[in-house]
Amino acid sequence: MRKHLQLFRALWRATEKIAAECQANGGRIAMEWPTGCAYWNDQSVREFVAKYSLDRVDFNGCILGLVSEIDGKPLKKPWTVKSNSSQIILHLRDAVCKHYPYEHRQVKGSDAKMSENYTDNMVDRIHSAWSAEVSKTGLTNPPSQFAFCDAVTTAEYSVQRRVAMAALNA
Repeated sequence: MRKHLQLFRALWRATEKIAAECQANGGRIAMEWPTGCAYWNDQSVREFVAKYSLDRVDFNGCILGLVSEIDGKPLKKPWTVKSNSSQIILHLRDAVCKHYPYEHRQVKGSDAKMSENYTDNMVDRIHSAWSAEVSKTGLTNPPSQFAFCDAVTTAEYSVQRRVAMAALNA
């Protein structure tokens, strides 16, 4: 656990640098983790959210097409995004579960691992939101003016470890 937290701290410092540059250039910031993720309560994350005036939107994977690989039942997985992009908030805020509880499969096992990925519907909404944000704000070079921060997952560990090591050496 200690190594995981060290990695998180290194990645978070790099995230803070990227976000500062993004904001300084007129960009927008959006970060996503599962709603119950402990990182949301981390002091440095709370300060970051306040510093950049990030608004919160909660939504559910089942509405965005997240289904079990086992039986195709919807997976309710609760996600949270905090962003200073009004379009990100707008494009995700209606994705709230309307199913009865018995209609879901519990997110566990292979479904838990698979649920770390975004659905096509979620990706389409995020892309549409960024496009709308660019149109609304008149940004001319969107790839360098947006930061979307994601959770540290086991699958990404080796890539993110290299990124963290590079950030520590920078």
